[in-house]
Amino acid sequence: MMKGERAAAERLNAMFEPLWSLFKKCGSFRVMYAIGSLLGLFEAEPPRPVLPVPASARPRIEAALDELG
Repeated sequence: MMKGERAAAERLNAMFEPLWSLFKKCGSFRVMYAIGSLLGLFEAEPPRPVLPVPASARPRIEAALDELG
């Protein structure tokens, strides 16, 4: 590992921590479908039997994306 890479990796990991938390709580597959929808990339739900993230999680996903810029 090159000097400074660890600090950069830790900084990036901290920036993504809200998403990592949502991945753990709601499932990364489901969260990625919500992200795609929120970013206007597509309008679809995960294939059944997988359910979309609960509506209550969407504001947290939006906030995590806002923090990433």
